[in-house]
Amino acid sequence: ASLGMPPPFGVLDGVAYQDVPPLNSWTPLAEQCERVWRALQVEPPAHCTAQFPAREAWKCIMGTYALPRLASEFLAVTFLYDSYQLGNLGYMYGQVTAVDFAYAEWFRMLNEKTNADVYAAGNSAFGPACYEHGAGGDTWFSIKVGGVSADDMLRDALRGDYA
Repeated sequence: ASLGMPPPFGVLDGVAYQDVPPLNSWTPLAEQCERVWRALQVEPPAHCTAQFPAREAWKCIMGTYALPRLASEFLAVTFLYDSYQLGNLGYMYGQVTAVDFAYAEWFRMLNEKTNADVYAAGNSAFGPACYEHGAGGDTWFSIKVGGVSADDMLRDALRGDYA
């Protein structure tokens, strides 16, 4: 029975983690995801096993691989220069070398591709080109792309407009 509520809908904020090597000696995020997956000893969902061989099932929990394959409707909010992931990859904002700049641009392009994949799968993606993580507080309303904020996109999506 409908209560006049929109269908279940998620907001995934800052989770488009990319499978990239770090600039430092830290453990790559892909390896961290693989370790977590093995430690949890869970059975991968069918939509995931259809996409990845068993040895790569950990990709089911890594944003860049998982987001375009999620069955639920959602809005992905991804800052193209995600400060949390770039910081954990050894990128130091304010101390930018030519190598750092090229790395950050490559990272941005990967996030743009993830957002395009999310959109192609029928979901909404909000991706401002900012060095930021998480659209909490004022950024949810104040940062806009083409005059549209994350809040505007969520309101549209809840009305069924996924443009």
